[in-house]
Order: sequence, then structure tokens, then C-alpha cells
Amino acid sequence: MNTYEVAAATHATSPSLISAALTLAILVLVVVTRIRGRQLRPERMLILPLVLMALGLAATIPPALNSHLQTIDYAVIAGDVLLSIVLGGIRGYTVVLYRHQDTTWYRYGPLTVVLWVLSIVLRIVLAAAGSVLGATSIITGNSLLFWLGITLLTQNILLLIRSSPSSASLQPSPTEPMIKKVR
Repeated sequence: MNTYEVAAATHATSPSLISAALTLAILVLVVVTRIRGRQLRPERMLILPLVLMALGLAATIPPALNSHLQTIDYAVIAGDVLLSIVLGGIRGYTVVLYRHQDTTWYRYGPLTVVLWVLSIVLRIVLAAAGSVLGATSIITGNSLLFWLGITLLTQNILLLIRSSPSSASLQPSPTEPMIKKVR
């Protein structure tokens, strides 16, 4: 392999590595800040997921348009979106909602953190299976920010629905969390 081929191979994998590192850093920041508890502000609940989705699409679409995608690539995209929505929805019901200083707050409990770990593991399994079956690295790696954005968006939409006044009454303190029963 000559120098040009090494540089080309490095450039081809760099976006995936950068995307993975950035996604992991954002995810750790999100989980740590939400374990501590945060005031629920509807306008802020949507900004980060939408920005992450836009960045993920910006990192994925241009290279994908210059590639010949196979059926497996589309299957990985569909599986990724489905997995993101399902796990984001499940996590949305595990986040603790409570009243603090006359406002609604939320925090991640142990089950929410476990579900984040499960989300990461399943995403890695999906990407590895896609790679083994011939999916391009553009699809399996560059779309990480999109994955994080869509799963956070789903989770946050459910949090907003659960926190609405018509949904249920909030508990007065973080020691008595509001957990809405799913029937």
C-alpha cells in the first residue's frame, strides 16, 4: 500500500472515528447532567436532538450520495431508525419527573442508565452486523449523531407528553417521583 492509499483509507475512516468520539462525548455529558436532575424546559428539550440529527445527516448524506448503496445499507438505516425510536420511547417512560421549586424537573434513574447502555450495545451490534453483511462505513459509522438525535428526540417528546398538566399530577419532591403507569 502506497502513501496515497494509506491517506485515502485514513480519510475514509476518519469521519466515522470523529463521529464516534463526538457521539460518545455528547452522550456521556447528557447522561451525567440528567442523572443529577434538570429543570424541564420544553424549548430546550428539542434543540439538542434536532441539532444532532442535522449534524448526523450532514455527515452521512453527502458521502452516501457519492457511493453506491446496497440493500444492506438501507436495511441498516431502517433498523437504526426503528431501534432509536423504540429505545428512546422506552427510556422516555423511565425518566423520573418531579416538582422542585414550583417547576417540573426530570432526572435519569438507574433503569434509564441501563437502557442507555443497552441502546449503545444494540447500536454496536447493528453496525457490526451491517459491516459483516457488507454495509458501507458511511452508513454504519457516520450516522451515529443522527442515531443519538433521533433517540433523544423520541425520549424527550415522551417526557414532554408525560409532564403535561393533563397527563398526571407531579409529585412535590424528588424523593417522591412521578411514575406514570403504562397500561
